[in-house]
Amino acid sequence: VYLSTTQSECQFDDVTLIAGTATPPPVVNNDLVDNGGFEADFANWGRYGGISSISTPGRNGAGKALQTSSFAWIQQDLPGTAFRGQPYTLSGYGRSATSGNTCSIGLLAVNALNEIVINIKLDFSATAWEQKTLRQDFPRGVAWAGIYTASGATACFFDDISLVPVPASPKYTLGE
Repeated sequence: VYLSTTQSECQFDDVTLIAGTATPPPVVNNDLVDNGGFEADFANWGRYGGISSISTPGRNGAGKALQTSSFAWIQQDLPGTAFRGQPYTLSGYGRSATSGNTCSIGLLAVNALNEIVINIKLDFSATAWEQKTLRQDFPRGVAWAGIYTASGATACFFDDISLVPVPASPKYTLGE
């Protein structure tokens, strides 16, 4: 790390240094959703009701995707300690097997009193893959959060679900 300033102040937050000689440097994965592309099948996902399976190909013509139907609910729990009162971006791809059927990727979060503090979702009803993204500010004190997919009676497909922190805007303090 090299820094040179002239009569100015620089502030850093959440800096990560990784030892090694890789060029370019390795990518630091800050996605809170583990296995959001379902390449490891149902690893880290709980299945609750309905019918769910892993299908191929995924949304980009390769890899895997999640297929659900019959009012299936698939969920991944996230530790509340991961959230520090900052904004996150929920993103994912989805499609319905039949036009008009609603397929959802959702995010729930509760505080220590078990009160719901976040309840948002991305809805998909087109038969072609589409990506949707939503930014959500997380309050401090989240005790638990969960990412889920929900389907109607007919088949839904999901792929590349992610929840990542929104990069902070740089803050510059100029010298006096």
